[in-house]
Amino acid sequence: MSDYVGKLTPDATLEVMELRDRARQLSKIGTAACIAEAAALRDQARTIVDVTHCSSRESMEKYTYAVSTQAQNAARPSEEKRMKAFHRYMLAGEDGLTAEMRNDLTAGQQTVTWTAGPQGGYTVPITTESQIRAAMAAIDPLLSESVTDFQLSDNLNPTTISSYDLSTVTAVNTLETGYTAPSSFPNATANTLTPYVYRAGPYGASIEALQDVPDAVDRLYTLFGVALGRGISQAVTVGNGVTDVDGILSQITTRVYATGAGKIVANDLTNIWFSLNSYWRRQPKVAWVCSDSVVQRLRQVQDSSGRNLLRLNDGDSQVRLFGAPIYTSPSLPTVGGSLGLNSELLLGDWSQFRIRMSKPIITRSINSATKDITLGQALFSCRAKVSAVYQDASSGVSPSIIAATVTA
Repeated sequence: MSDYVGKLTPDATLEVMELRDRARQLSKIGTAACIAEAAALRDQARTIVDVTHCSSRESMEKYTYAVSTQAQNAARPSEEKRMKAFHRYMLAGEDGLTAEMRNDLTAGQQTVTWTAGPQGGYTVPITTESQIRAAMAAIDPLLSESVTDFQLSDNLNPTTISSYDLSTVTAVNTLETGYTAPSSFPNATANTLTPYVYRAGPYGASIEALQDVPDAVDRLYTLFGVALGRGISQAVTVGNGVTDVDGILSQITTRVYATGAGKIVANDLTNIWFSLNSYWRRQPKVAWVCSDSVVQRLRQVQDSSGRNLLRLNDGDSQVRLFGAPIYTSPSLPTVGGSLGLNSELLLGDWSQFRIRMSKPIITRSINSATKDITLGQALFSCRAKVSAVYQDASSGVSPSIIAATVTA
């Protein structure tokens, strides 16, 4: 026993001693049944000492953990397997009967039977998810994690997030014998993210084209990304917050400045820039956001020497104003036009604009009343949950994002 003390856990040591003690007591009784049970107890003790070095309870815990881990790993396919399964689903459906159905059609069958497939749809793999997100960000930069606090989650449920106002907190000089009264904790706000479901499609696609056109499925991903991008862009910018996502314009109720009618001058931009607290102007995600029509007016702004304030030959480089990038959102109002509409010029730290989106789910249907297998077509749609909130812990005293009216 002494040779194994260093290997055995404390529980195993106690169990081995108890097993051997019970074996000795049974051996003293001397009946055949007791002698057989004593031999079994000694074998159990020998197994603990020679093999597991753990008590029976510890061994069972390790076994349970190993079995559960193996089951989890078996249920989690590799990304390559997920992509293959997803492409099969897109081309032939969950039941894989598209080929037979097409044969029925070409054979001139008058009655075709089909199945609905999974009603819940298919969560897209990481590669497909990246394609959809790239297309969304190309539509509106606000739907990019590099511009706003945009995050993707497996399942988006209503959640509460908090924020603190750090724009005015400061330390004070305390003398050796002085006393400083406790300061109030920075103002905090809590906002609830309520998700809304957005769907791209459904779009009818020829089963023939899906199987024969190169990269047909990849083009569907881009289609879904662009469609989701436009719909969600509208929601996060001008959503009413009642039947839709609470858009940024509905959450910023006060305009800090209004430009003159018909044009923007250099002093307008200076006044807007310094209307934002310096704390927020120094944040990594400080940026201007406006519509394309406002960018056109910004291009026309000149200094006192008649030179354009923004470069006209910037090519693909990021256009900046006062060192902050300018992003174009297609969903913000267009300035001017036949209706003489005003628009908005937004400036601030866009990390305070929280956008949450669930992973996209794609569904494939072949028994729709609009497009079905009897027409040689399948119906595809993509949906995702989205929620957004602008967090202003200062309650308007020192907002992280401000809005200025661009007058038509």
